[in-house]
Amino acid sequence: MVTSKKNLLLLLKIAVGGVLLYVLYREVNQGHAILSAFRSANWLDVLICALLLFPNFFIQYYKWRYLLRTNTTAW
Repeated sequence: MVTSKKNLLLLLKIAVGGVLLYVLYREVNQGHAILSAFRSANWLDVLICALLLFPNFFIQYYKWRYLLRTNTTAW
């Protein structure tokens, strides 16, 4: 019973996300501009950004772990 409820909730989330993406794409109505931007992108810059993204996640993780580990109050 609980598993079917979780599956239904997951399906509902996916459906809502899909509808929101469709509405956003339809309202922006610049699909050709998005494709043009991807075609003219400097792929070396995109690769560098993608490679720096993962170390940034780890740095943020350790930063928040350190900040939340302390037992002092901020005020």
